[in-house]
Amino acid sequence: MFGSQIPFSGSAGIDAMQQSLLAFLPRLGLFLALFLIISCQKEVERPTINPDKLVQILTDIHIAEAAMNNLYGAPKDSLAKLYYQQIYTIHGVDSAELTQDLALLKKNPVYMDSLYEKVVDNIMEKNKEKDKKKK
Repeated sequence: MFGSQIPFSGSAGIDAMQQSLLAFLPRLGLFLALFLIISCQKEVERPTINPDKLVQILTDIHIAEAAMNNLYGAPKDSLAKLYYQQIYTIHGVDSAELTQDLALLKKNPVYMDSLYEKVVDNIMEKNKEKDKKKK
């Protein structure tokens, strides 16, 4: 029943087919491995703002947000606009550039986490300095 479906006749035909297949498999494996490596690599976009500068900007933004925490409505909006404009001016960036970089950070959570570890460290250091001044 199955013998009629095999194009090679006899054991010599099967041996030749096995040898061809065995010779082809390493090449196929190498091709598939290279294809997967090349296709899975994505070029990671990095923010245009220097990482150290970005940490400082994010630190200032979080401090400004904390300062406005108890405000609501128009006073909060007005103060937020003022704070953010000052942050942009101090650091020499504009809102479009920062917004673009923050969008990139959302796509790369590992990189974002590494930056935010530094932001948290900066905020904690600033709090320690503030506490020393109080004493």
